[in-house]
Amino acid sequence: MHYFKRNIGDYHKKAGRLSMLEHGAYTLLMDACYDRERFPTMDEAIDWCWARSDEEIAAVKFVLTKFFTLEGEQYTQQRIADEIESFHEKSEKNKQIALDREAKRRAKRAPDEHETCTNGHLTTNQEPLTSNQEEQEQKALVPSADDTSAYSAEFEEFWAEYPKREGGNSKKGAHKAWNARLRSGVKAEDLILSAKRYADQMQAKGNVGTSFVKQAATFLGPDEHWREALASNVHPLRTTASGGVVKGDSRTCPPLTRKGDFEYWNAIENRWEVRNSETHDPATGYAWSYLKSRGMA
Repeated sequence: MHYFKRNIGDYHKKAGRLSMLEHGAYTLLMDACYDRERFPTMDEAIDWCWARSDEEIAAVKFVLTKFFTLEGEQYTQQRIADEIESFHEKSEKNKQIALDREAKRRAKRAPDEHETCTNGHLTTNQEPLTSNQEEQEQKALVPSADDTSAYSAEFEEFWAEYPKREGGNSKKGAHKAWNARLRSGVKAEDLILSAKRYADQMQAKGNVGTSFVKQAATFLGPDEHWREALASNVHPLRTTASGGVVKGDSRTCPPLTRKGDFEYWNAIENRWEVRNSETHDPATGYAWSYLKSRGMA
């Protein structure tokens, strides 16, 4: 679910007294819940919001306790759950309407079983379509998971964007998973964009060409790792010492003056900033203290 209605009046009645940092945490949490169509644990919420400093983590925790309900280990919100359910109901209804419309169009276009033709391709001896044949034609409207006879242009674009890895990476398996996502209502352009963003992530971590890159079939599989990549907005880290205007981007970054400085895009504050490898990991931008606290460094 990539969009939702936001009533400004309702939001400010409930959240009008939040600080700017808390507003950002709440907005990122709502976006992530709708996009992933599930609710987070405390650790997942902090990760989804890319919270790094103590103040940012505190803002995420405050929003969770204020506007979400803890059920087991997940923080849920009934309004979000209801809207996601309503979205799926409408999607299924629209899908059925489209299938019915296509079936009527095919029926209207099909010639009468007794119609004669001058070029001989249909005669009065031809048997009418059976219900089984009509059912097979109806199923053909949706790509089969086993159909790998021809790859679409969209899938080829996805495959070209997907980061290369060491070891196996079945294109046939990826295509099956691709078709499964399309049948579930996912848009091809979202899958292509997720591949681009995942490639940016792997490039930033130096993992392109290694076994740390997921197989494409796993990336597109039922666990839907592609949604996590789509929700991210990683800018490849730049380690040039030029400063000034960042190449390929209209935003500006302060000059890099110390050894170990690198440019980092802070998506929460929507700006470029300079960080140093002594205090932050150049591959992810996270503070070393944060990574060590989570056993990641």
